This record gives sequence, C-alpha cells and structure tokens, in this order.
Amino acid sequence: NLETYGITPELIVDLKSGWQLRNTAHMGYSDNTFELPGSDRVKLLQYVEDGALDPLNVGAADSTVVANITNWETAADTVQELFLLRSIADGDVWELPSGMLRAAVGVEYMQEDVKKRKGETTVGDLSDMPFSKANRDVKSVFGELSIPVLDTLDLSISARYDDYSDFGDTSNPNYGISWSPTD
Repeated sequence: NLETYGITPELIVDLKSGWQLRNTAHMGYSDNTFELPGSDRVKLLQYVEDGALDPLNVGAADSTVVANITNWETAADTVQELFLLRSIADGDVWELPSGMLRAAVGVEYMQEDVKKRKGETTVGDLSDMPFSKANRDVKSVFGELSIPVLDTLDLSISARYDDYSDFGDTSNPNYGISWSPTD
C-alpha cells in the first residue's frame, strides 16, 4: 500500500535586464506499508516437537495448530516527510561573439524526516511496534554558467555545495557541453 501526496507552489519574479527569480516551496508526504504472509517458525518447531504437527502429514494436524502457525507476517511501515525551499536567480550576463553568456545562482533548504517500523509479528500487530526515526537538514548553494562557444556549441560549468546535518558537507563541480549541429 502506498499513499503519497505533495504540493509545490512557485513564484516567479521578473527582474531587470532579463533576469528572473524563481522561488519554489515543496511539502511532500508518503506512507508505504506492506504485509508478507509467513509462518511462525518458533511455534512450528514447538508443535513438531510436541507431536501436534507431523511435517510429513501436515493435513492431519488440527486446524487450530495450522492457524497458530500461519497467523504470522513480515510487515513494514515507512512514513516520509519532505520540506524544501529553493530560490534561483538566472539571466543574461553579457553578449559574446557566439551568443549570450547566461548565469544562474541559487540557494536551497531541505528537511527530511522518516520513521519506520518493521519486523515479524502476528497478523495485524505491526502497529504495536515502535517506530525508529531519523531526520536531516540540508543547506545548499549552487551556480551555473552557460557559455556559447560556437553557434551550435555551448559549454556549461556548474558547482554545488551541500551541508548535511547528519554527516557533513560535499562540493560537486559539473562540466558539460551541448552540441546542436542541426535545427
């Protein structure tokens, strides 16, 4: 079973000289559960040991014995929540011989929360298990330059810095080309 929803409003503000500021917020939620039927191995072995269940003739066992063994499942419930704020300013910087140099800079804040419970239990008793919980905040800053090299070739240079509350920070540069030999 999967239940999920999200809402993502965006506000775009036109700035002077061909620049714009895009402000985005996102709130999301998901709840993912599953139940996988199984058998209680501890009870099964106990019934075999006590003689109430013959593994070579299971059909001869009392229905209560079989019901006690099969009233078992592996189950899990995971609830995730996400909150995100992002602002990006982008626009033209100056005219180059092969086209307009464009730039974008932005900041982002993200909060992730997750809680999960899982295990083997009697059918329907997952709700009696406690959740384990985790969360983190991520603060980011990023930028990109789009540089026209030829009429049909652009170079892209970007970098992103992320600061995670749970394990530290990371810097990630990125380089790329976009080639359009025909219309």
